[in-house]
Amino acid sequence: MIMDLPREFSYGSGIQKDDAYIENGILIIRKTPSFYSIEGIAYELAFKLNGGIHKCAYCGKTFKNKKMTIDHMYPQSMGGPTITNNLRPACRQCNLAKTDMTLEEYKKWRQIRKQGEQKEFLSVLREKKEEIRRRKEYQIPREWLSEREITTILVDVRLEDNSQNRKYKKVERFFNEYGYFQKPIVVDRNRFLIDGYNTVIFAKNRHISSIPVIQLENVEVIFNRR
Repeated sequence: MIMDLPREFSYGSGIQKDDAYIENGILIIRKTPSFYSIEGIAYELAFKLNGGIHKCAYCGKTFKNKKMTIDHMYPQSMGGPTITNNLRPACRQCNLAKTDMTLEEYKKWRQIRKQGEQKEFLSVLREKKEEIRRRKEYQIPREWLSEREITTILVDVRLEDNSQNRKYKKVERFFNEYGYFQKPIVVDRNRFLIDGYNTVIFAKNRHISSIPVIQLENVEVIFNRR
């Protein structure tokens, strides 16, 4: 899939501003020792795509920077990835209220005025989401997803025991209960892993042959040559 990108972008710390940049329509990300996921870069891109204006995508109010957050329109708990297509600036109040609802679910919830009816709506919604998990499905567009052999994913392996890692344990608990991964991993156009390290390591440890993937055709990770 193609990730939404602005025409120009640079990201980095201090005087160094090219840890990530756009060149010929491709987002280039430099692989550094501190690089674990696309999260920080994706959040900055999301604000850039919205003109740098800190306006809540849900209530329409404009806030100062310190009051803004980034929300996943398709919730992470239901497979929503941290890519710009799935991110919108949101005020803290809307982000907290939306919890693990999709954008459409949140719109319906906001239209309900009576508190009792809102609670009933959320109760029914929780049951619906549990049914989706039992069917081993995600609440994201199907066209974003593909299935890849685990051996085709390029991973920068860290020489450490991940089995006691909190994020690894979370992957393990979900898989043991539902029989699939809570979120697809995210890779660049060369299938280099961008997000989902613990998922890949768990899959390798369990000898799982294929894995759900979101492949970003306009993103490329390069190794730091400095």
